[in-house]
Amino acid sequence: MFALAKGDLNRDGHLDLVTARGGHIFVLLGLGTGAFEIDAPYFVLDQFVPMIALHDLSGDGCLNVIVLGWTIDRVLISRECYTERRPRVMSMGGFPFPAPRACAVLDVNHDGMMDMVVVGGEWEDGDDWTILSVLLGRGGGQ
Repeated sequence: MFALAKGDLNRDGHLDLVTARGGHIFVLLGLGTGAFEIDAPYFVLDQFVPMIALHDLSGDGCLNVIVLGWTIDRVLISRECYTERRPRVMSMGGFPFPAPRACAVLDVNHDGMMDMVVVGGEWEDGDDWTILSVLLGRGGGQ
């Protein structure tokens, strides 16, 4: 299983892809010809990644890479515009994210700042449960 998201990460006008496979997050830069250029892993998590999302969380015009990490119960967010160097990553651990599976970015409380809703839970052995976490944005991508 792998995750995939699309958007113009480097702001060159070409569609780029972000994918996860085996805990490695890869960026495939669009060349504008229908072809993509793959680089070394953008970052490595060594875990199962059920979802990647791209969204401008800070309003600076740059897409942030949002990665849900299932086995470490974390949501990881790149803190800056895409470059070929290793990103600064903000871990949203310490919140109730058991096995995060999906997220949505929207302004939940209508304060003009992007918020994130994360759904996680376990669906095995008949003891199923789900947690919905709402992370209110504080501005600047936080």
